[in-house]
Amino acid sequence: VTCNGYQCASSTSCRTNSTSDNHCMSTHYCSGSACVPKQTNGQTCTASNQCSSGFCTDGVCCESACTGGCEFCNGSPAGTCQNRAQGTDPEGTCGAYNCNGAGLCYSSCTGQTSCTTYCKSGNFCSSGACVSDRANGAACGSNCECASNFCIDGVCCNNACNGPCLACNLSTP
Repeated sequence: VTCNGYQCASSTSCRTNSTSDNHCMSTHYCSGSACVPKQTNGQTCTASNQCSSGFCTDGVCCESACTGGCEFCNGSPAGTCQNRAQGTDPEGTCGAYNCNGAGLCYSSCTGQTSCTTYCKSGNFCSSGACVSDRANGAACGSNCECASNFCIDGVCCNNACNGPCLACNLSTP
């Protein structure tokens, strides 16, 4: 007996409504009270049971789960798991680090592209780790190490200190 997406109710009759995926054939899922065909890769979804592949990632049916912190499935072509570009982390899944271009987050740094928001108030690379920008008064070697983005006279400063008789590395009298 062919039941148009529904499971059989008996040996001679088909179900005509559903309250769960168990009432539907494996090629369908329960939507409201109806069994509807599962979506193909690239089509929109809100749950994995809606997809023929069994994976709903980034709002589209995907070929795989795309479980890496730097993978996405809603690019072009939609439905194919892809790696985020090296030096980016648009979803903020890597913490202080960026994506490495191979679907994973960097776990250490050798240069500034490994760290998120480098030189835009955020993090910088120090001794192989992405660390938070320094506060005013802390020692620094470059503007990008400071939350203020001003490294003046070897310390993080609240401004450029570019007037006469101004210094940032002196105590306030």
